[in-house]
Amino acid sequence: MKRIDILMIVLLLGVVTWMSYTHEGYDEVNDIDQWYQLKNGEREGWYIRVGDSIYGSSVDEIHCCVKYTDPLKIDAKSLKVLKDCDYVKDKNHVYYPISIVCEDWSKPDSEGCSDIDYFKEYLIEGADPKSFKYLGNDYGIDRHFMYRRGKRIPWDDRIIQYAKKGEWPVVIR
Repeated sequence: MKRIDILMIVLLLGVVTWMSYTHEGYDEVNDIDQWYQLKNGEREGWYIRVGDSIYGSSVDEIHCCVKYTDPLKIDAKSLKVLKDCDYVKDKNHVYYPISIVCEDWSKPDSEGCSDIDYFKEYLIEGADPKSFKYLGNDYGIDRHFMYRRGKRIPWDDRIIQYAKKGEWPVVIR
């Protein structure tokens, strides 16, 4: 029984150590801009707030978006967005339009709705919304990981240097 208790204590200490760990370079950069909340009827990029729901679509007409797409599973009350950025975060998760469906219609419906684009996949697994920062050029980081276009990638210190300078090369290899 004592052996199990010791193993549990060691495991708990390991988890606490990991949770308190911050990847080197994280503190060297800041968000590219200030996060803000969407008001009812307001859009930022793909994201539209309608009441207490968030929709992810490129459709300009809000009524078309509501008619043909489902609200995203995002907490609208705590959602934060950045200007000209596809990443958003709420109190629980970080999101990005990872997979998009495009429905091309030959004719608009009676309300003028046509060509609906919407998210199919958007949750960034494991990203920490409390520490998430947007660096620019579709790169983001949290205390532990680096992301590009919503996907976790290996940490690259060159990205931190580009973000600090605000100068992004055309291609990063």
